[in-house]
Formats: sequence, C-alpha cells, structure tokens
Amino acid sequence: MKTPRISVNMFRTLGVTVLIIIAIHAFFYQNLTRRNTAMQIFLRGQALIYPLWQKVNFSLEVGGSSKSLYGLSNLCEQIFNSSVDLMEVSVLDRQGRVLAHNNVAYIGETERSVPAITAQERIFRETAQSLDTYLPVIHKSQPPLLVKIAFSKQLLEKQSKQAFLITLLYTITAILVLLIVIYFLTNSILGKRIALLLNGFSTLAEGRFDIRLSDIQSNQKGQKPSHQDELDFLIHSFDKMAGQLEALDSKRKQQEKQLGFLATHDQLTSLPNRRLLENSLKRGVARARRGTPSTFMLMDLDNFKFVNDTLGHTTGDRVLVTVTGLLQEQLRTTDLLARFGGDEFALLLEGENALEAKVVAERICQSIEEHRFAFENHSFHLGLSIGIVPVDGNSDQGTIISQADTAMYSAKRQGRNRVVMYYPEDNTMSLLSQTNELVSQIKDALEEDGFMLYFQPVIRLEDNQVEHYEALLRLSISGTIIMPNVFISAAEQFGLMPQIDRWVVKHVIYTLYERPDIRIFMNLSGYSLADEEFLVYIEDNLLQYGIEPGRIGFEITETSVVKDLNLAEEWIKRLKSVGCRFALDDFGAGFNSFYYLRNLPINQLKLDGTFIRTLDSDPTLRCLVQAMYDLAKNLHIETVAEFVESAEVAGILKEIGVTFGQGYYLGKPSPAFLQNLNS
Repeated sequence: MKTPRISVNMFRTLGVTVLIIIAIHAFFYQNLTRRNTAMQIFLRGQALIYPLWQKVNFSLEVGGSSKSLYGLSNLCEQIFNSSVDLMEVSVLDRQGRVLAHNNVAYIGETERSVPAITAQERIFRETAQSLDTYLPVIHKSQPPLLVKIAFSKQLLEKQSKQAFLITLLYTITAILVLLIVIYFLTNSILGKRIALLLNGFSTLAEGRFDIRLSDIQSNQKGQKPSHQDELDFLIHSFDKMAGQLEALDSKRKQQEKQLGFLATHDQLTSLPNRRLLENSLKRGVARARRGTPSTFMLMDLDNFKFVNDTLGHTTGDRVLVTVTGLLQEQLRTTDLLARFGGDEFALLLEGENALEAKVVAERICQSIEEHRFAFENHSFHLGLSIGIVPVDGNSDQGTIISQADTAMYSAKRQGRNRVVMYYPEDNTMSLLSQTNELVSQIKDALEEDGFMLYFQPVIRLEDNQVEHYEALLRLSISGTIIMPNVFISAAEQFGLMPQIDRWVVKHVIYTLYERPDIRIFMNLSGYSLADEEFLVYIEDNLLQYGIEPGRIGFEITETSVVKDLNLAEEWIKRLKSVGCRFALDDFGAGFNSFYYLRNLPINQLKLDGTFIRTLDSDPTLRCLVQAMYDLAKNLHIETVAEFVESAEVAGILKEIGVTFGQGYYLGKPSPAFLQNLNS
C-alpha cells in the first residue's frame, strides 16, 4: 500500500511543528552555550587573580594589616590591563570597603553588595553588568578579605547571540531542506523518516543527546539508508548536531564534576577536605548507632611551623604532599584520610575499635618519625601527635572532632610524637585555653576544696590482690573532671604546686584515717622535695590522725626537677626512717633515670608505660623490661609496671618476674576502692 500524498495543509502543519521543535532546541542550545561560556569566564577570572590572592594571603600571614594592602593596586592594575574584557580588579574587606583597586580613585569607597564569607571557597556571581569572581582570604589573626575580579557581560552576551544566530540559521536551512524533501517525496519511506526526525528532536528536547537517527534507521527491518536524497542528508546533519550537543553536555558535566571535586577536596594534596570529612563522620555516627564501630583520629605535624618559616611555604607544601603519601601507605582503601587544615590531617577508620585504631596510629607515628625529609640540601625529621576518639554513636560529629582535638593537644603537652586516646574525663581541655583562667580555677579549687582524688589499685601479679592504691589528682569545675596534664603545668608556672601537694597530703592522710585497711601512694612534685616546712606538715598530719607511716608512700616522678638532690636525699631518708615508702615513677622516660636511682633511697621502681603498652608485640621492649627488672632485683628494689592494658601484657610481666602491675586492665581510677581484682 502506497503512502498517500501529503496535503498542503498537512505539509504546513508538519512544517510549523518542526519549526517549533527546532526553535525550542535552538533556545536550549543557546542557554547551554551561555552557561558554559560563563563558567569559562569565571574560571579565567580565578586564574587571573590567583597571584593577587597569594600576595594578600602572604601579607596576612606575615602580620600585615589592611593598610598594607594599598600597595597591591599596582598588581590590580597589571591584571586589569591584561584583558580588555575586565571591568574591575580589587581587594575588599567583609564590609565591602575597597582596600586595593586597579583604579586608585576607588580606594576607600564601599561596595554595596558583598557576598558573605563563610569558608575558604571561591564565589561566582552574575550581576546585571558583570560576571564577578571572589576568592576569600581567611586568616586566624586577621579579619577575612575578598579578592574580586569582574568581567563585562558584553562578551558573554555577544558569544551567546552568535551561537543563537548560528543555530537559528542552521535551523532555517534544515527546515527549508526538510520542506523541499517532504514536498517531493510522498511514499512510505518519506513518512517514516519524518516521524524519525520528529522523535529525534523530541528526544533532544528532553536532554538525551546520545540519539543517532542513522543507527535507528539501519536497525529498522527492511529499511536501508541510501544517504542520497535530501532527507537522508538532514538525518545525517541531525546526527552531527546531536554529537556536538553531546560533546558540549559532556564538557559541562565534566566541569561540574571538577567543581564538585574542588568543593570537597584539598587542592594541594587532593585529599578530602574538612567538609567531606564531617559529612562522612556524620554517617559514621549513624552507622555506630546501628552497631558498626569506627574510630576518628586527628593528627598534627610536630615542628612543621619551624620548617615552613625556615625553608619557605613551597618546601612546606612539598612536606605536606610527602606526608600525605606516607600516611596513605599505612592505610586501607576503605579508610578515609582527609586534610583537616594547615598541617592537620584527619582519619576515619570504619569497622575498627579504638585499640585496633591505636595500633594503626602508632604505626603511622613511627613511619613519620623514621622518614628523613630532604629538600634543597636540607634534611630533617618530623613527628606526629595523634588524638583518637571512638565513634560510638553517643556524640555528634562536632563533639567527636572537639574530643579528638583535646586528645591531640594532650599528646603535644606530653612531649609530642605520640598517640593519646580520648577518655570521657578528659573532655574539658578546650575550656582551659586561657592560662589565667585556669590558674584562677586552681586557686578557687584550693580555697573551696574543688580538687578530687581518684584511686587506682596496684595489683600483686602473683595472686591478683591489691597491694596498695595510687592517689590521682583531679580538678572538678562545674561537675566536669579535669585531668592533671591540663592544669599541672600552669600550677608549676605560677608556683601553686606546694599548695596542691599539701592539699593531697591532707586528704590522703584523712582517707587513710577513714579506711584503716588500705595503703596509699601519692605523687610529689620536685618543688616540694627538700622543703623542710612541707616535711614538718606531713609529720604533723600523720601524728594528728594517728596514721602508721608504713601505710603511706610517695612517688617521685623521674622527669620532675629536684632543686637540691642532696637535701632531697636527706628529706626522703628522714621519712623512710619512720616507715614511709618511696617509688621512682616513670622510670626510663627521661634523662635522670639512673642518676635518681643511684642517689635517692627508694623502695619501688615504676616502669614507664611506654615500655609496657605494646610489650606483647615488641620483642625489643620485652628485653628492655627484663633488663630493668634484673637491675631492680639486684638492687633489692620492687618493680611496678604501669599501663597494663591487656591480659597478654600482664602475663608477660608475670613471666619476667615483675612484682606489681597497674593499668586499666587491672583496675581503672575511681573515687571508690577495689578490694581485689575480682571485685
């Protein structure tokens, strides 16, 4: 059956329909081209003002003020003269006041509409007259600034109109060809190809640019494209146009993907940035509430500022890239490593508990410590301070980050290049950033009895019985417990340690009075050793409460500063003569270990926790602990191992012969007492 001849009315209707569809497509093509052109102009502007942004950022880092930026107007003018399409190159503060401008006459004036500065992210904005690109400059010690470049919209409008006219011309030509072909061809093949074209244009209008009419025509049963008449030429042209649109759309998607990557990743290291990390941590909290654990770490390079200031920011950037590679070597592909900002990195370990994460953290610390950084005839070593927080679903991501920062700060306070696990009782360091406020709180605690004593059992490893307790000092502020590593340094700096030592002695002796069945050891600062008045204070309190001196002991920290070692020796001998006992704490942690061991008459040697924590996985540590035990045994001194955190470590210590153990596995610090390990 032959296809009926197309009537004049049908021809007109078909022509109008095709014209409308192609016109809609032309407008769509124009808008797509306009968006792509605008994005290219924005990115071009960013590239042009990046040197100016670097100058402003450097000026703020070296302590410059807003007045020091006026000299950048020359650079603004150079950038402005580099392109005829520019309307403005300037530096603004957050109120819109012009600090530098390509036209110095505008310096000091105020721009009315200034975008809000929320983060270190570029800002693109289209106005009635221009296309503006803003680069924020945010520095901790300075108010935030904006570096601005503005292009005239005439270029955008010109290119958009050209694209529209070309598309319109192409459309008119295609319609004319189509109408001529339709007029002369009235068979069934012509009707099918017209329907094919109509469907093709409809598909393009829906945004599906992968359609190819030639392929569809080839697949139709019994229909072979001849590519000889005008309609076949139109189909071929349609495919060519669809290919061009697909290429433009692919380019647009690629640019959007690139912009998305830049919004969530660090440009220097290509690691996820803080925004992406916080979103991932939020999801980790949700998974933890459903029973899947994870652990969060915050890491800070030790002494990086010295390297950055000494060797320059370029070398500093190379160090950060190298550190990124070292960190990635220690991680799984499922672990999320992010640059948190500056020289800080963050790590989210999914599916690992805190103890497993601690092993990873210590491995990371070791890899950084052992790496020799060498740049431009300079070589050096760095360390890494790490704070660890378990993600258990009980805290939101903001709290977890704050806790990790607290633990990391504690790691730095303890000597840097180490790993510190966050515990709930440490959740206050952020409240104590001001030393004066902390000193005031210490003084208030001394006057108002605001300190607390926690007691941790020291266990006889042979039979798991409590030998004695160690009194651990805590500061209580509004119901929050502050750990000693937060406030002791401030107390030492402001001469408050003698008063704190007296508070501890008084309350320990009173506790012994209330509990006649226990013995307690307490820590003494180097400031109180050899203090004759403090010695009399101890003797008077023992006599007042009728406490047997053998029930009280004193721990001398190996790293503490003893002003007069001879007087300290006589001081200790005097208390020992009445029955008090003494222990040398943190043995092996500092440079005075053997010097104090030789000169101070002690009863016990407390092995530092750095030798004990990983005793079950490090044969070298086992040899060191064995040697320290043999030394103490030959000197007829008892040994106490600190930081016993697992049954395996306790078993090894028992095999070596260490007499006593202390740590979370054997008993956590508490205001209450443990009668034995089982209780």
